[in-house]
Amino acid sequence: MAPKSIIVFLLLSQLCFSQEKMGKTPTSGEQFVLCEKFRDDNFSGLIDKARQYGYELYEIYDCITCDGAWRTNADLIKYRASLPTARSDIMSLARYYIKIHNDPEALTRIFNTVVDNPGQPRGTLLDWVDFYSSNPRLSLNDVEEMKAYEEVIRHFGGKREAELTTEERQNYQKRNCKEQ
Repeated sequence: MAPKSIIVFLLLSQLCFSQEKMGKTPTSGEQFVLCEKFRDDNFSGLIDKARQYGYELYEIYDCITCDGAWRTNADLIKYRASLPTARSDIMSLARYYIKIHNDPEALTRIFNTVVDNPGQPRGTLLDWVDFYSSNPRLSLNDVEEMKAYEEVIRHFGGKREAELTTEERQNYQKRNCKEQ
């Protein structure tokens, strides 16, 4: 009986911990780990890590900035887009927002949110993919793989910053996040 009691206690305490964090911004340390987890692993690893911290990725996505040493202010998918193998994660993000959360507008907003850096990279997800695919160190295969991102991103409403209207640019801004 004691082991069952311990399991019930752990589940209830995790539920309370998750409820307490609901609607809050991950700490800078948690954001760093989430960014690196997504960049180094995959989308399911990112979701698992967010849940370990007591968050639901859908609720905190806009509150995560992957800054790193380059001070890019990237969101998760822009951070991951630097890798030629990220197309499957773009599709996983699309499935997550459309099939699981029934929120295709949020996905379009994520793809079209403009990161307004003074230098490069900057712009929407397509602008970032353009920037990363121009790296002369990439193999021809990697460049072709990154060019294939555009079809996927456009399928879900993605545009380049120059293609956005003023109204779209306002609609695709990041949500405000609550500080912890």
